[in-house]
Amino acid sequence: MFSGEPCPVVPCGPLTYCRNVNGSHSCQCDLGFTHDGQSCTVRSPTVSINSSSTWKVQTSQSGGTSAGDSGIADDLLASTGEIYKSLCSLKTGKAPGPDGIPNVILKTFAFELAPVIADIYNSSLRDSYLPPLLKRATVTPLPKQSPPGSIENGIRPISLTCEIAKVMEGRTLARILPFIISHLDNKQFAMAGKSTQQAIVYILHLALEGLDKGGCTLRFFFADFRKGFDLIDHKILLEKLSKLGTHNVVLGWIAAFLYKRSQFVRIGSDASTLQYINGGIPQGTKLGPILFAVMVNELLSAWGPRAKFVDDLTTLEI
Repeated sequence: MFSGEPCPVVPCGPLTYCRNVNGSHSCQCDLGFTHDGQSCTVRSPTVSINSSSTWKVQTSQSGGTSAGDSGIADDLLASTGEIYKSLCSLKTGKAPGPDGIPNVILKTFAFELAPVIADIYNSSLRDSYLPPLLKRATVTPLPKQSPPGSIENGIRPISLTCEIAKVMEGRTLARILPFIISHLDNKQFAMAGKSTQQAIVYILHLALEGLDKGGCTLRFFFADFRKGFDLIDHKILLEKLSKLGTHNVVLGWIAAFLYKRSQFVRIGSDASTLQYINGGIPQGTKLGPILFAVMVNELLSAWGPRAKFVDDLTTLEI
């Protein structure tokens, strides 16, 4: 197994990882590198992505994949160990996305696939490009209630995306989340560590505190952004991310992630034709909620008694 913790035997050097096989620990070269007798430096796989939505792995004789090779800082690149852990944590009961690759395959062969997916991600980060297949979604309509009241308002579209794309999203999210959270409205309750229960308790506390003072009335305003995710302007969103200090390399990757996404609807064995989307934030993705939170971050920021939860807003006037 890969581990970010010190190896129980000897400290593992650069381009190595601590492997645990039935309790026996050893330092081994990271996948894609071989030992030359002194260190892990020779023969690393290089991945190039072409416009036909396929990727090609070529073997080159080089001194490894360092930050200097790609011009990207090490803390932005994905390591083989990070991808390996993400693949091992996949839930095997989920349906596959448009690529048709079930999670059980990705999880079972995580050790073999981790270096390939890491190189695909790092190449896409360097080139600000994602293959079209990784930006495709299978949409399955599910009724909010049975039977649905109407097609327009009684159906909830559930999107399935490629799990490899979600693994890549997870790496990008891990890079941007720490500094974005520090700039987000502290009344946004859709982030990790907060919940709808906390939002409700907070609003009730403000209301009861006002009533305890006496001689006042309360006015609530509840808003739910209709099709909020679908109507996001990409240019405005990217400008907001830039103002928050998002690294240009990550900004380019997010722009590629949003650009020219596609989807098709599947009901049973029948599927619609592929349609391209020119705006909005894809729901059912790891980046979707945080990107929407950035979009509404400045909304009512000067109004004290408020609570936000992704596309829901509650304000209070005492």
